[in-house]
Amino acid sequence: MTHVNLPGIVGRKSRLMYSGASQYKLVQPLIFLSSVASLEEILFSESQNVDFIFRCSAGFTIGRASRSYEVSLPNPIDELEKEFPEIVKLSEKLKRRERRTKTDEWNLNEIREGSGWDEEDIKEELINLDKDPTEREERYWGLFRKYYDDAKRLKEEGDDVQAAEKLWGAITALVKAYVSGKGVYVAHWSHKKIDEVVANNVEGRLKRKFYDLLTYGHELHEHFYERRLPPEKFELRWDQCVELIEKILKIIKKK
Repeated sequence: MTHVNLPGIVGRKSRLMYSGASQYKLVQPLIFLSSVASLEEILFSESQNVDFIFRCSAGFTIGRASRSYEVSLPNPIDELEKEFPEIVKLSEKLKRRERRTKTDEWNLNEIREGSGWDEEDIKEELINLDKDPTEREERYWGLFRKYYDDAKRLKEEGDDVQAAEKLWGAITALVKAYVSGKGVYVAHWSHKKIDEVVANNVEGRLKRKFYDLLTYGHELHEHFYERRLPPEKFELRWDQCVELIEKILKIIKKK
């Protein structure tokens, strides 16, 4: 079996043509819920039964020799247009620097509130909505460090409410930073989308840690708006989140 590595050549917008393989089965399901990771390698086999195998971080697909088969990786913009068409329109307006409506401002605020990010960071994210996630990885790591540092500083200053929201911003940026390295886009203002991306694109012991981090972090996010956590529980959730973040960073060697 021949291994052909394709680093940096095949991305989420790529379209690949193969001779053979109209019939196929999924050994592990490819996840298209919020974009799929970039194609990593193709394994060509000389076996009579298997014509090719192509691998993503989400799984493997086996093709049987027959006639031509086309593989197309989904574009996040296409998915966003189906679920969040108003966000795609807002993105285009921001790119063209067009005047925004009250509805646009409401949508912008909703994204800000859902993500825990500052408005300017949200605008920058929307302007670059069509970029390959791998091109944005360092940007997301920078945002994570920014919000994480801000959160710890505000906590030391005694502003627990603001610290809680900055920590949530750090958590959503951390998720984006991790999965963007796999070529996966996530609409980070949607709690449902974040959960789906973690479920389908985070492996092994990291998955449970990300799940717990999102659960505990969301309580702090709610505290920012509702002021409902008593001091003792706030401290508990804060310590749990910080501990999980540090463990995640150590596992992925970003510490």
